[in-house]
Amino acid sequence: MWQHTVPQHRQYLTYDGAGYGTPSQRQQQWNKVRAAKAAENVMDYRTQKLQAGDSSLIVKDASLAREYKTAHAIERLVEDMIQQSMARGDFDNLPGAGKPLPTSPDNPYIDSTTHKLNQVLINNGFVPEWAELGKEITAESESLRRDLLQPATSDWDSHVQSLTPRVRRLNSLIDKYNVTVPNARNQKIHFNLKKEAEHARPKAKKPPSIKKTSHNKSDDNNFSFFDLFK
Repeated sequence: MWQHTVPQHRQYLTYDGAGYGTPSQRQQQWNKVRAAKAAENVMDYRTQKLQAGDSSLIVKDASLAREYKTAHAIERLVEDMIQQSMARGDFDNLPGAGKPLPTSPDNPYIDSTTHKLNQVLINNGFVPEWAELGKEITAESESLRRDLLQPATSDWDSHVQSLTPRVRRLNSLIDKYNVTVPNARNQKIHFNLKKEAEHARPKAKKPPSIKKTSHNKSDDNNFSFFDLFK
C-alpha cells in the first residue's frame, strides 16, 4: 500500500524558508538569522555614514585650502608692496630709526589694550588722582621741613606747635593717597612732626633779633622852638 508523505519543501514555507527540523528548532534558527541581518544592516548604515562624512571632510578641506591660498596670496601681495616701498626709500629717516624699541609696561598683568588706553590718556595730559595726591604730599612735606628750619620766634616749642594744623592736613592726604594708590609698595607713612622737629632743631636758623633804638637826652636839650618850622 502506498503511503502519502508531506513534500520536503513545505517545511520552508514559514520563517522565510530558513532553518530545518521541528517548528521550535526552525524558530530558534530564524531568531539567529534575524540577529545576523540586523547586525549587517547596522554595519551598512555605519559604512554609508562614514562615506558621507568623508565627503563632508573633503568639502571642508577644499574650503580650507581656498582660504589658505587666498591668505597666502594676500601675504605675498603685502610683501611685494613693502619691498617696492623699501626700494623707493619710503622707509628711510623714519621717526625712531636706529633707536631701541620702547620698553614693555612695568606691570606684566596689564594687557596691551589697557596699556595703549593708559598711554593715550597720559599723552593727553590725564593724571590719576593718586598721582596728583603724591605730588601734593611731596611738595607739602618739603615745605614743612623748610619751615622747621626757619623759626619765626625764639620759642622752639611754639614754632613747632604752629605747624600742627598743616601736619594734620598732610596726614589726611596721605591716608587718602594710600587708599587710592594701585600698588601697596607705593604707600606713604605719616609725617611725624616730633621726629622731624628733633632732626631739624640743630640745623634751624636763629630768629632775627629786634634792635632797640637808643634815646639820646642831649638831642632833647638842643631842640628849639624854631625846629618845628623847618
